[in-house]
Amino acid sequence: MKKVLVYGLGITGISTVKTLDKLGYEVFTYDKNKNKDERLEGYNYSPISDLKINEKYDFVVKSPGIRPDDKIVQKLEKNNQIISDIELSYRIFKDKKIISVTGTNGKTTTTSLITYVLNQAGQKAISVGNIGEGILWQMYNKDAVFVEEVSSFQLHDTKTFKPHIGAILNISPDHIDWHGSFENYANDKLKLAVNQDEDNFLVINHDDKILLENKNKFKTKIYEFSMKEKVERGIYLKDDSLYLKDQKDIFLLNKKDLKIVGNHNLANAACAMLCLYLYGIDLEKIKNIQKPLRQLNTGWNLSKK
Repeated sequence: MKKVLVYGLGITGISTVKTLDKLGYEVFTYDKNKNKDERLEGYNYSPISDLKINEKYDFVVKSPGIRPDDKIVQKLEKNNQIISDIELSYRIFKDKKIISVTGTNGKTTTTSLITYVLNQAGQKAISVGNIGEGILWQMYNKDAVFVEEVSSFQLHDTKTFKPHIGAILNISPDHIDWHGSFENYANDKLKLAVNQDEDNFLVINHDDKILLENKNKFKTKIYEFSMKEKVERGIYLKDDSLYLKDQKDIFLLNKKDLKIVGNHNLANAACAMLCLYLYGIDLEKIKNIQKPLRQLNTGWNLSKK
């Protein structure tokens, strides 16, 4: 029986404990603020009040909010491999259908747009991340297409994580205090694609300097979206219309018909449409994205529809 420590009992920690218990792991938990949690009533786990740093575990699952310079983390990693919930989800649920989205801005909108269109196209899709019941518990309980909203905190502790379809919307300075530097933050965002290979797809923003500088480092099939110029393969904006370029140019949508302000949500939509296209959704069904796009300015909660 594998012995695992779950460090932190937030949404991620609770989700992790439940899942590992159901899968037959020996689960230990440590949280600086509490020993027991009523949300775990009925589950088998051993709370640790006095954490012995020299203890050896098969791996440690750290909640994403805990910083890498945390003193306990630094001591634990001397003897243990520390991973995130998305790394663990990849290891134990490799057969699940997953689309992963990250970026400094636009993750929630893009994730919700993808989920909406998948459901409209007859797929059973669920948006997951460090929200609701947590990604691991959702994956354990449900058979669906999982559209992950992935943070830099979660990506920091990945080792083998390799989404079949991954998307990076943009990279700009954020959470520098947590990561220590912008370079560290950017590198953690790029970890979404580090392990991808020729059987996978990566969608990136052609207009983002960091992504453009790093795209040749990846070994996967890359599709780009741009609001400024035509791309070699992907979606681009020309004369207020979005076009798909993949061998030939195909008209998708007219910006004027969508009635959205600015190009940021148009970029999110382009990213979402590329993910859907690569997943195999028919272009006519992908155009169902128009309805939620028209209502973005009203604050409509896409994930509820």
